[in-house]
Amino acid sequence: MAVLRLARVLRVLKLVSAIPRLQILVGAVLKSIPSIGYVFILALLHFYIYGCMATFLYSDNDPVHFRNLQTSMLSLFRAVTLEDWTDLMYINMYGSAQYGYDVSTYVALEHIGISRTAITSSASPIGAAFFFVSFVVTGAMIVLNLFVGVMLNGMEEARKEQETQTWLDKRKGEQINFKEEFAQLEHHLQKFTAEISQRLTVLDKLTEKKIRMD
Repeated sequence: MAVLRLARVLRVLKLVSAIPRLQILVGAVLKSIPSIGYVFILALLHFYIYGCMATFLYSDNDPVHFRNLQTSMLSLFRAVTLEDWTDLMYINMYGSAQYGYDVSTYVALEHIGISRTAITSSASPIGAAFFFVSFVVTGAMIVLNLFVGVMLNGMEEARKEQETQTWLDKRKGEQINFKEEFAQLEHHLQKFTAEISQRLTVLDKLTEKKIRMD
């Protein structure tokens, strides 16, 4: 029953039909779903490739963030959102023993079965910098911007469709007005014809009367 009551919140969606510009946004989202799916597949491949590389390169030095594939992909998602991605880079640039890892980190790793002796601190100044900078550039500045481009394209299509629909509605209204004008014109024509017929009848009577007088 609580879930059914929460469904009443969906009544707010009626605002979509009341606000034209909101209709354009919703239409853009709906039209962009197929293209967003392809962009999502591309982003997933991007995360998978870099996740495999990060697991292979940095799992020994930084098991907190790259101990397996799923953890690596989650850490890369953090990096692509630009949330302290430099910390991930510095840990692998300078080595976990020199940057980022403290006593609490090693205690947390022991709780998941990774001992401190199993961690091999290794520095990779050039490789880690190239890896993370290239990932952020290709991920945050290219792949994620594809989502924005798809949404803008969908919004443009939705706007054109709404303009076309508005034009058709206007033309439909004009056609209805034309019908009314033709009906009024036909009414006036019938009235004018009736008046002409009456005048012709009167004229015929006057003509017959004149003939009889002659």
